[in-house]
Amino acid sequence: MSIQCRYVIAQFFPDLIRREPTNIGVILQTDEFIEWRFLESFDFSRRTDFELAIEGINSFFDLWGKKPDPSKTISIYLPGWESRKETFLTDPAFLIYLRNTFTRHIQFSDIRVGEISLLDGAHFEVYLDNLFKRFVMQRPIEKLEVSRKSFGPRIHTRLRQKFREKKWDGRMQEDPVLKGTIDYTFDFRYKARENTVIATLELMVKDPLTRTESLIGQLADIKKTGVEEPFESMIVFIRPSLNSNHEKSEKLIRTWATHAFNLETENKLLESKLEKDLRFSDSFGFGRK
Repeated sequence: MSIQCRYVIAQFFPDLIRREPTNIGVILQTDEFIEWRFLESFDFSRRTDFELAIEGINSFFDLWGKKPDPSKTISIYLPGWESRKETFLTDPAFLIYLRNTFTRHIQFSDIRVGEISLLDGAHFEVYLDNLFKRFVMQRPIEKLEVSRKSFGPRIHTRLRQKFREKKWDGRMQEDPVLKGTIDYTFDFRYKARENTVIATLELMVKDPLTRTESLIGQLADIKKTGVEEPFESMIVFIRPSLNSNHEKSEKLIRTWATHAFNLETENKLLESKLEKDLRFSDSFGFGRK
């Protein structure tokens, strides 16, 4: 048995112009649990700034205590909401609220998603401990993407070229914006029998699993929020071979996405899928504005 979880990485930016962050903590959330862990100290040249930032974030979280009660709510406001709402600490909106609230020396990453093997406190703590070791203790400095236009710009370009050659571009919406707790920009969207959103993902990067989790977190947030009409997700990716992190990323992609295609090995399957779908899209095409 497993449950879906969400987490964000807390980062310290000593210089807001250079924007070279240091990971300092993790917040882990499910629909029933929430917990966080932060560094208590850090060997950093601008120690005073760090201590002030940590003091500020500890004061913020002390409102709910070191062991927060998931049943407690917080009154928050997010862009697009008509007014403030009472929101549970286990609601994904709380994580978005953190990103909007902390915008200077302390900032938070995009929401990532994962799975915890069993629904009990011990496993929850173990999962949080592993996240803390992975992102904070073992990687004290890491540049994380906090916004995106495309996780696969080269794939985006190749697909755009393919769509033009096949004369499909008039039936595609490029860079569509979908509403979740916040707005997210994806690569393409078309409407045939089903509304389909295309996201590209290049896995030939230092930490492909983080990039994959971030993209899937965005798709999960949109579907959970329920503002958009139902849609199928199509992830087009490129990955190297013989690497365990890339294998985990591909497994996660194929588990979460409605359709998944490796552009290097499944290009013909992708073309066949699009040809079949776009035959029915003429009267529903988004086109270009």
